[in-house]
Amino acid sequence: MSVKRTLQVIVFLLCAPFAFAAQAVDIQQIQLAVQAAGGAVLSTFAATTSVPAIALDGVEAERFIDEDEEDEAWLTYLRCDVASMRDQLENPSQGRAMSLFERVMLAASTRISPVCRAAVGYLDALGLEKGDAVIDGVIVFTGDDLDSSSLSKLVGLYLMRDFSSIDFSIAVSIMVSGAAFTSPLAFEGSLSVCGSNEQGGIILTCESMTCNNQEITIAPMFFAAG
Repeated sequence: MSVKRTLQVIVFLLCAPFAFAAQAVDIQQIQLAVQAAGGAVLSTFAATTSVPAIALDGVEAERFIDEDEEDEAWLTYLRCDVASMRDQLENPSQGRAMSLFERVMLAASTRISPVCRAAVGYLDALGLEKGDAVIDGVIVFTGDDLDSSSLSKLVGLYLMRDFSSIDFSIAVSIMVSGAAFTSPLAFEGSLSVCGSNEQGGIILTCESMTCNNQEITIAPMFFAAG
């Protein structure tokens, strides 16, 4: 089954329990949901390009190679709270208790992605509280060499702040719900993500998108990495 067909099935399953709630959606709520979803994408990318990768609650990642020999990273979101992502990026969970020696060794080998600063700053600006925006569904990254080490181009990204290697596509099939929304909003579409050294950050461009089966237009989103 193709990615597009699979995502259509996923978004249908997400929407089915809420079909009775179909109604005209407030444009401000759509805008907030888009911003929350953009923050989730950026936070996931920041977590993935940290070393070691930061675990985010409610996010599971799998990597495949499709029939065209392109890498696909499937990210499944299950009741993922967008506001909570900020705290998790700033204070990655250490899991089990560690000895002083283990903590020192971990600190020496840890590289927090420079994209984290952009993600944290963006989520701060949104001002979401826990429970305001919750993500369910799937986001599929497609590109070349989507393992964390090559995706981040560690030397360029960490030392030179070279964002030019960031270039991939995203297929989206998610539902945004929570206290900030009168009813769940289901999004399905495609986006592209590329890095800009001139602007010093990442640009997310929407190729096509629907919200509750209605076509919407989303302006490009820029995330400054600082």
